[in-house]
Amino acid sequence: LELRPLLRGGACDDALAAAIRQAVERKPLSHDFDALGPSLVRFMSKTGG
Repeated sequence: LELRPLLRGGACDDALAAAIRQAVERKPLSHDFDALGPSLVRFMSKTGG
């Protein structure tokens, strides 16, 4: 959610609240992290960090 354009445009509190509310309503009810399968476990030295 990009609030910066609204803030720079002088949006009122009601407009900001409406933008946040709409963003929350668009979010999925849950994430499918479990459906992706097991995650890869490795040390940061293997990753390159």
